Amino acid sequence: MGKKNKALQKSGSAKTFGTTPLSENPAPEENKKSELEKREADKELGISQIEQREAEKDSASEESLSTQQKANIIKLPERVAHDKRIIHGVKEGKLVDYYKVLRTQIIQKMSRKNRKNILITSSVAGEGKTLTALNLAIAFSKAIDFSVLLVEADLKRPALQKYLRYSQSMRGLADYFLDDVPASELLVNPGIPKLDIIFAGRRIPDSSELLGSTKMKQLVEDLARLYENSYVLFDMSSVHEFPDALVLTEFIDTVLFVVAAESTPLEKIISAQKKIKDRDLLGLVLNKAFL
Repeated sequence: MGKKNKALQKSGSAKTFGTTPLSENPAPEENKKSELEKREADKELGISQIEQREAEKDSASEESLSTQQKANIIKLPERVAHDKRIIHGVKEGKLVDYYKVLRTQIIQKMSRKNRKNILITSSVAGEGKTLTALNLAIAFSKAIDFSVLLVEADLKRPALQKYLRYSQSMRGLADYFLDDVPASELLVNPGIPKLDIIFAGRRIPDSSELLGSTKMKQLVEDLARLYENSYVLFDMSSVHEFPDALVLTEFIDTVLFVVAAESTPLEKIISAQKKIKDRDLLGLVLNKAFL
């Protein structure tokens, strides 16, 4: 995947699709009356069979959402996905196809090296790496043979919770470092099958020291075991902004760069690549491009 990889597109026209339950032909009048009487009887007992069936369906569905039993399921509202250009719920379209192409290229390259941990960063702030990381994680979750964990490791300026309109008090990676909360208790499933997220949680000013610690190294190893047959994506701050990304490459040496089209200065891209020259650069993702 070269520098001119046009795997992404800024798109405001991605079409979202909902699921519409199939309806049967209208029942005869006597059947309608019988059904109404039955529902009234159910309500007298305090139980609606329709609600009960839906609850059972939701329960069964939630059981299959995450590969981890302890994952806390907090579903991403469809409206948020649509407004934020998140590909969840979008069944087709150029944007979805671009992410699937990117996913396929990564799988092909990573499988040859037997690696499944990827650090996603950029040269400077504002290039869209967090949205890229999220949509790429969703694309991985759609693959038949893989599940995925997205770790928000940008502890200086965490943004994913706010972006998804989740509670800002939600626990995350900061609690793993500061309060010894096990990583298995920080897993959140956004209602997307085979996709789990560990949010950053609280902001930590001295994050580079924590990210370079033996505790972080242990976390990377533990997550690799917990998600043995999965990909683990780390959303990280930009290279020129903070030292955090460079620190974390000590434990995750496969890097994917996000570049904003017609925005990021070329010298910034070149110097950022030089800083990680000893790491395995998967390639550059051209973001915010009109193709």
